[in-house]
Amino acid sequence: MRLAKLHMAGFKSFSEPAELALDDGVTAIVGSNGCGKSNVVDAITWVLGEQSAKSMRGDRMEDVIFSGSDDRKPTAAAEVRLMLSQVEQAAMQGVLLRTARAAEQRADRTRFRRHSVRPIDRGGVRRPRRRSGAAEIARCSQGEGLLALTYPTPDADWLRDCLGHYRRALDADVIASLVRLKELVTATRARGGKLICAGNGASSAIASHAAADYTKAAGVRAVTFHDVDLITCFANDFGYERWIEQALAAYADDADLVILISSSGWSPNVLRAAEYARGRGLTVVTLTGFAPDNPLRQLGDLSLWVDSRAYNVVESVHQIWLLMVCDLLVGFMEYPATRGARDSGAATPST
Repeated sequence: MRLAKLHMAGFKSFSEPAELALDDGVTAIVGSNGCGKSNVVDAITWVLGEQSAKSMRGDRMEDVIFSGSDDRKPTAAAEVRLMLSQVEQAAMQGVLLRTARAAEQRADRTRFRRHSVRPIDRGGVRRPRRRSGAAEIARCSQGEGLLALTYPTPDADWLRDCLGHYRRALDADVIASLVRLKELVTATRARGGKLICAGNGASSAIASHAAADYTKAAGVRAVTFHDVDLITCFANDFGYERWIEQALAAYADDADLVILISSSGWSPNVLRAAEYARGRGLTVVTLTGFAPDNPLRQLGDLSLWVDSRAYNVVESVHQIWLLMVCDLLVGFMEYPATRGARDSGAATPST
């Protein structure tokens, strides 16, 4: 079995369709540094099923798509086709795991950029399902010989890209900020104050989770305002954009630490709460994401910001950061469910 022909379009540096005919004998690809020699090897590796973006010398699999240059626009997709010849002979020699039915085989792989136009169904290729992430198609044609190879799926590569977003968000250098948060919480506990945590939607759930863990595991009094009666009472009388502000007016003490969570940093009720807390002289910690200049980030005495515009990434990282500081206060990552058991040295597992 031998490589017969390689077609590339929109793959890495090959912005325009390029086809290499690999004739009998030795084919050498020569050129100066940066001309794309390595990209030819990457194209062969990729079309044969490589699923690691790192192996493709990128951060995510979408990096194989031509990203544009000074005089060329980015392409919407990367496509590689590889033609193999003498497949039947190779199959007879046991090279392939299944019997080939043709002298030639062709492997195709196409990856579409996020939010690109949905591709036309050509030659029996399935359209990618509509999704917010990048889509990919892989197929082999003219026989069964290549079916023994492992091909990526759109779902698998989408999830790898998603994990890449989480890794990049968690790689942010926030250690000093998290240590500072621990110091603020410790000082609040020492002066008899409490933590007040608030947010909307998923951020309210994060606030409730953090408040419960800080109270039970770390021994720091922490509260939220997510009782339905309280929310609807203040929202009905003062407007939804002011209910957290009114809750702070009713429950906050001068020694308290206020932790406000908003993925976008633009929630009107959270912004009003931050302004009220600062006006009262309370210490304010904010957790935000999306734009680095979001208004809530500007209102925190300590501001933790996630460099992502994906709600689930921002919200998950917020929760991880808050619970990391909780465990930092405890001094362990693994500990019994009850403080009494922990103090006595019991090894009851946490649930």
